[in-house]
Amino acid sequence: MSESKQIKKRLVWLVSYPKSGNTWIRLFLSALLNKGQPDINGGLGAIYSSYLPESILDLDMDGLSLFDKHHYRIKAYEYLNEQINSYQFIKVHDSYIDPDLGLGLLPVKSTNLCVYIVRNPLAIAPSLANHMNESIDFVIKKYLTNPKARLSINTKKPSGQMEQFLGTWQSHVRSWTSQTDVPVLVIKYEELKSEPLSTFRSLVEALGLSYGDSQIQEAIDNSSFEKMQDLERKIGFVERPYTSRFFFYKGQSDYWKEVLTKSQIDSIVEFNRDMMFKYGYLKQF
Repeated sequence: MSESKQIKKRLVWLVSYPKSGNTWIRLFLSALLNKGQPDINGGLGAIYSSYLPESILDLDMDGLSLFDKHHYRIKAYEYLNEQINSYQFIKVHDSYIDPDLGLGLLPVKSTNLCVYIVRNPLAIAPSLANHMNESIDFVIKKYLTNPKARLSINTKKPSGQMEQFLGTWQSHVRSWTSQTDVPVLVIKYEELKSEPLSTFRSLVEALGLSYGDSQIQEAIDNSSFEKMQDLERKIGFVERPYTSRFFFYKGQSDYWKEVLTKSQIDSIVEFNRDMMFKYGYLKQF
């Protein structure tokens, strides 16, 4: 195929289990590309589970089968890819494979890169509980250790999102890091905290962007948790769920040590041991 006929790949997927640092990555990219404070209420892009395909394709997805929704979502983003001339960053919480569908999630031929942000599930538990205004036991049972976990079940438009299959934390991580359909860069939340410059630099380099360390550091500073927490309290944050008082809650790697009981830790580990071992999370207790 000649160069002129090759389909450009401009779609970059920012993927994570909920409350793993996805928003932090998007804030950093907004700060870097805009050379200043990120636009927290208008410049962070869409989520893949939104009903954006309806406006792109001018159709109503209500009542469609899971397969048809998947088909049209792929077509919508393939079309979007052909219309843009720069990267489009899209947030994703879905597992790569929905067992009820058995197909890969993304438009492969339009995908430039998937950035998978992995975070200790022990740290996710209290953060997700705050996000949903539920107990830690609830989110452990319904999400982190539930092989059938799903988000946005039976939500309605226009404020809702399409249903998203999650599965356990372990199955979610494995679904993205073991697939070979699309390239994946794995970034650990904990390394964003402990080694921000080198970790964010790896993202910039993977995207082929030309920014020096001083520019990367400036974007890190402009998108810091403390600044975003202060900004949310001043102007609000459009992605804050109505169930939560604040979106930017703790932002700590080890807060779970203060709030999780031994039985809660044991439950999370039981269902997620292999991937926790792989990413070094079993060494922390």
